[in-house]
Amino acid sequence: MRAILLILFMFCTSVQAESIAPKVWGYGTKSCSSYVAAYKDKETGKQDKVWEYFRFRDWLTGYISGLTMATGFDVTQGVDPKSAMRRIHLICEEDLGKDFFGATMQFLKVLGSSKPAKE
Repeated sequence: MRAILLILFMFCTSVQAESIAPKVWGYGTKSCSSYVAAYKDKETGKQDKVWEYFRFRDWLTGYISGLTMATGFDVTQGVDPKSAMRRIHLICEEDLGKDFFGATMQFLKVLGSSKPAKE
C-alpha cells in the first residue's frame, strides 16, 4: 500500500505540471555531468572539491527526508546515503545530460521495483 502511495505521489506531480510546473530547488537542478565530476573530485581530498560532493549529498538527504516524512515510510528501504550516492553516480554516468533530481527519481524507482511483493 505504501509503495502505491509513493507511486501516486510521484505521478501526481507530473499531472500537475500542465497547470503549475513543480519547481526543484538547489542541487537537484544540477546536471549529472556536474555530479559525476564532483563524485570523482572528492577522491582528490582537496577541500573545495570535497565540499561540492557534500552539497549534492546534503540535497539528497534533505529530499529523501522530506519524502520519508511525507509518505510515512523509509523510501530508501534502509539504503544509506553513501550507497545511494554511489548508485546515483552510476545512473548519472549512463546519461550525463540528466539532472541530479532525475537521477535521484530513477534510483528511487529502481528501489521501489525491487521490493518483494507482499502475499
